[in-house]
Parts: sequence; structure tokens; C-alpha cells
Amino acid sequence: MKSHGFEVLEWAGQSPDLNPIENLWNHLDKQIRKRRPLPLKKEEFIEAVQGEWKSLPLDYIRALIESMPRRAEAAIKAKGWHTKY
Repeated sequence: MKSHGFEVLEWAGQSPDLNPIENLWNHLDKQIRKRRPLPLKKEEFIEAVQGEWKSLPLDYIRALIESMPRRAEAAIKAKGWHTKY
């Protein structure tokens, strides 16, 4: 990573405080749970997830991406403890 010009942070990249994918999974989960009838079969669930994934608002995804500097700053300030993210 460093040889390609990426700045590597000193803590685990899987931190929920830093990883916006957790917010995306939560959004998808909420959208699927609103469906009536709920998808009960595996095929229905896969179709529901794919449908919700395709309908994700681009602005929502952009907001998650743009939140990364704030997430990193909050994690640094918290010195490894929890943040609002």
C-alpha cells in the first residue's frame, strides 16, 4: 500500500467506527424488513437484497464516502475508543 502512495493508518481497518459498510448493511436490513410480505425463502431474500442494493440512493453512498475523513478524525481523537460512528 505504502509503495503505491496510500497512507496506512496504524489501527485495524475493520474497525466499525471507520468502516461505513456497517451503515450500508444496516440500511439494507431496514429496507428489507419493511417489505410485505417479508422474503422468507432464500431466493426471495436474494432477490430482495439485490433489489434494495440497486435502489440505493447515490447521495447516500456519496455521504458515506465523504464521511471517511470525519470518521478517521473521530477515531484519532477517541484514541481507539468508540465514536459516534
